[in-house]
Amino acid sequence: MNIRKILFTGNILRIGSDLNNKKTNQTINIKWLHGLIGGTLEQVTGLSCDIVTWEKNSKFDSNFVYKAQGLPVNLESFGYLFNSKKLHKDVIAYFEFNFKDSLVIGFEMAPVMLKIFDRLGIPYVDFMIHPARFMNDLVLGVRTNIKNAYDCILINRLSEERILAEAGLRKARLVKAKQIKMNPHTAIFAGQVEFDTSLISSEGGFLDIFDFEEKLKDLVNSYGGVVYKPHPYSKNKKSYEMFMDLGFENNYDNFYELISQTEISSVYALTSSVVYEASYFGKNSHWFSDYPFDFGDGSTDFDKLRFIPVIGEFINSTFWCDVLGAGMGMSMKGNRFSGASVYLNGEVRKSLNVNWGYEVFE
Repeated sequence: MNIRKILFTGNILRIGSDLNNKKTNQTINIKWLHGLIGGTLEQVTGLSCDIVTWEKNSKFDSNFVYKAQGLPVNLESFGYLFNSKKLHKDVIAYFEFNFKDSLVIGFEMAPVMLKIFDRLGIPYVDFMIHPARFMNDLVLGVRTNIKNAYDCILINRLSEERILAEAGLRKARLVKAKQIKMNPHTAIFAGQVEFDTSLISSEGGFLDIFDFEEKLKDLVNSYGGVVYKPHPYSKNKKSYEMFMDLGFENNYDNFYELISQTEISSVYALTSSVVYEASYFGKNSHWFSDYPFDFGDGSTDFDKLRFIPVIGEFINSTFWCDVLGAGMGMSMKGNRFSGASVYLNGEVRKSLNVNWGYEVFE
């Protein structure tokens, strides 16, 4: 592998709410990941770590990609580009021009980007926030298109036993949670922001909650009570009104406090990760659509689309010496050090400055 540089990027095809600036949370997340591990990667490889984003006046311009694909620059187009299997040759060439001879470190890269990198033979390590956000620190899912590197990451996989143990600690803490008045055998439906990438179907386009109205009616008829918990960042008043019209009760309580109530028996969502979490708190958990992320079932088979859960180790130089040195054959320049993660006490969560309701445990 002829790797001359390390480039941090992410879902740079994502349309932001401000098309003139394009500085979305994708840019923030890319810069956050670079800040978190960029220094360690420079130390162990001796290579420079640069950032590729889609912003005003940035080197990479996703407008070119949309134009080459014959798509208008809007969120609807992004929904179809996200998983696209048909790519214009100019798009492939544009990515090659910007990422040739590099190791790509990504944050939640779109599947279409992974396909392009695979086609060009460009190695990547891609990260996402793992859904078990009740852990004492953020868990990151890690995937790569290089098998030997994948095997090195597997060595650091967070065990299901530890997740269950920490879920037990959080459940114990919630014994003293405030009591919320509700009917026995109540179900929660968790809302999502309208253009979350987890809502993009495999055929392209975003799932629409209004297409599931009949299934929501079934919930109303099947439970002693139904609660709608809107996403705190959702601005869709029409979906809120639909839930109220169907007979759901609105609730803005902390999610963990809410699912600690004995009256709650089930948790539903279109594709929200809270369904994944709720299962660890003893609730029946159901998605209305396919959950798009794979975190494995204990299998050690190589799967470049599967995220391996890792907690803490990704800030250690030893982790990267193994993944990049033994895993990708890169020459390592720096020293191996495994002690950094020992001192973590929610520091990764604090660095991202997002709690996702974890404050109830502090």
